[in-house]
Amino acid sequence: LGIFEGTTLALMAQTFEYKGPVFFGETIRLKLVVEKVKLSSKGGKGVVHFRSDILNQNDSVVISGSWTVLFRDR
Repeated sequence: LGIFEGTTLALMAQTFEYKGPVFFGETIRLKLVVEKVKLSSKGGKGVVHFRSDILNQNDSVVISGSWTVLFRDR
């Protein structure tokens, strides 16, 4: 999707919990929510904590997780 392109400095942590199967031919989508943002005291960057859910075509969560990413500040 390119949503982090040019701004991501580092993927600091990532976790996944598999809650159900995904089969060939199914449609899945990602729901990504910003949970916390912390700007660096040195400036120019910040850490963002995301919660992620991957849902199937029935809106059932099949994978849940979290991401912690270091971004360039604007």
